[in-house]
Amino acid sequence: MTIATDTSSSPPTARRIAIAILVSAAALNLWLVTRDWRSNLLDAHEFRQVQTAITAYYFRQDGVRLDYETPILGAPWSIPMEFPTYQACVAWLSRATGMPLEQAGRFTGIFFFYAGLPALYLLLRRWKMPVEAAICAVVAVLTSPLYAFYSRTFMIESTALCFSLWFLLGFWDTLHGSRWRGLALAWIFGSLAILTKVTTFAVFGVPALVTGLGALRDAWPEPRPAVWRRLGWCVLAAVPILLLGFLWVRHSDHLKQLNPYAAFITSTGLREWNLGTLAQRFSADFWQTIHFNISKNILGEPAQLLLLAGLPLLAREGRLRVLLCLLSFSGGFLLFSNLYHVHDYYYYGSALFLLAAFGVVAGGVLRETRLPWLTRALLVGGILLGTQYAAFDRGYGNFYRRPNPAPLPLTEIIRQTTARDDVVVVFGLDWNGQLAYYSQRRAIMVPHHRIDDAEAFQQALANLGSRRVAAMVVAGNLKNFPQFTRPHLQRLEMEGTPVAETDNMALYLRSDLHASAIGQLKGNNYPGVQLMLERRPLALDMKETHQLDTPAWRERLGMMQPAPQGYQSIFPLSFIDLDGEPVVNAHAPTELYFHPPAGARHIRARGGLLPTTYTGGNATDGVILQVFEETAPGQRHLLYERPLRPLERILDREPAVIEVDADHPFEGRIVLRIDPGPAGSVNFDWAYWSRVEIR
Repeated sequence: MTIATDTSSSPPTARRIAIAILVSAAALNLWLVTRDWRSNLLDAHEFRQVQTAITAYYFRQDGVRLDYETPILGAPWSIPMEFPTYQACVAWLSRATGMPLEQAGRFTGIFFFYAGLPALYLLLRRWKMPVEAAICAVVAVLTSPLYAFYSRTFMIESTALCFSLWFLLGFWDTLHGSRWRGLALAWIFGSLAILTKVTTFAVFGVPALVTGLGALRDAWPEPRPAVWRRLGWCVLAAVPILLLGFLWVRHSDHLKQLNPYAAFITSTGLREWNLGTLAQRFSADFWQTIHFNISKNILGEPAQLLLLAGLPLLAREGRLRVLLCLLSFSGGFLLFSNLYHVHDYYYYGSALFLLAAFGVVAGGVLRETRLPWLTRALLVGGILLGTQYAAFDRGYGNFYRRPNPAPLPLTEIIRQTTARDDVVVVFGLDWNGQLAYYSQRRAIMVPHHRIDDAEAFQQALANLGSRRVAAMVVAGNLKNFPQFTRPHLQRLEMEGTPVAETDNMALYLRSDLHASAIGQLKGNNYPGVQLMLERRPLALDMKETHQLDTPAWRERLGMMQPAPQGYQSIFPLSFIDLDGEPVVNAHAPTELYFHPPAGARHIRARGGLLPTTYTGGNATDGVILQVFEETAPGQRHLLYERPLRPLERILDREPAVIEVDADHPFEGRIVLRIDPGPAGSVNFDWAYWSRVEIR
């Protein structure tokens, strides 16, 4: 017994069944790809789509350009991976319709997915597949979990696949009669395909090669000049496209090499990552992953059983079609073994060939008149609609049942407290662009493998030109590693304490933005974020309060009215003469405690840093003078704060005059604190108080 796979006129019943299944599959696919349509959050688990969305965002803001920006690795901001066909379409649609960018990205992806299906159908018919087989292949693509899920994401996959399909159709036509029309189709869509995603276009090299060899074989009985002419058409249809792809890769590599952090994403840097190793191709883990992705994401087990069971029953021509489809499918994961091993979305460019192979068998089943029509309809329709949907529900369907992942909690705070042209430096998130995208700020996201490269970081800062680094985010294990954080805080002129924290991230702002940010953030609530609106002083190592209310101390503390009652410090107080005036030398961190007179509401004090902290090779990072009113243990209200950075600001070498005028009498004790500088270092922090008056 053989399954009917001839290309003669189709039984009317078989065609009607195929069309009915196609309509049902189209409705199912449309329902899946448009679910949760209005969400403005990126919902796939691959952060690759975030990089694509960032480019589209800046296209919408600043216009389309070939050296386009993906500002996540610092300046120069252009680190192009692919020609931005998809991103430009998304930006244009969003700008023209007012549609939110995320929805425009979904619409564009779905549009190109559907736009590629006619080319697939026409190709299968060019390959002499029966109508039912071609329809079943299209239905298999519509019901495949992979295509139902990734067609609606903010990614370039459907765009590259659509262009590649129309290229292959044009290539076929070029070699089989419609020379110039086919050549124009091949050039236009082949150029767009190879520029949009070269790894998808490369997969189509296998069916293109088979097509070319088949055309030469068909021409072989003809005179030799006819064979050479057909070979010439092959070369003419392919070589200009390959040359264009080479030139784009060369251009994009040049732009990436200008960025100190982008060398790892040049074509050379990605070669092993893309291609994998020979050992990987022979490993059991690799083939287990291939099988998992096929069974869960592309073609479920029932459909695979039908394919395997039906293959021996096909006529020779049908088996050949199936084997050529399987060869085209396997070309993807054999050529780019590591990409297919790590990322399931890479199957988007090749899975339709496996589904076309299934279509040959399914179409043959529909044409098999020895089976009742209802049996044929239930067998093929049940597998394509029922079991494929069940596979989707078990896998990608989980993304629909959970809430869309919220943006990183700190992004809204970054938008509120920094300007649009500001830059955020990020450590500990590798080069995942989510923070840059949702905060709508350019970023220097230091890759994990370059985290200790001081030269590259210095170059990245120098490349910023007039742009300022306004915020710094430290994530993961680095968040609680002060030896790493402090030098960067000092270099970037950040406040020493974060303005906000989450469980695994801390956000620091420039010192000149910190105070205004506190005013902006007060009273707001950010889920998952702890606002640090009161400075966290460096803990004192000496918890004991030393008393200063003895006659000997009061005699020496005559410059303070009233005299302090006690102090805490990691070093004992001392008295020195500074420019002819006695001062109290108090190394940071130090706190002086005063009991204000009844009704007092004014404070005047002078403090500063000794010249020895910033001369003679010493390099303090500065200190912070603070005045608190302490109404109860642990309850302090900040009355005044001033950072002193004598190495950066000449005026900070002069005594700082503190003036506090309260609108009510003080109700608790007054605390004068000298805190270490923004980086938290206590090195060379020899400070002093000279005069204090509380009245």
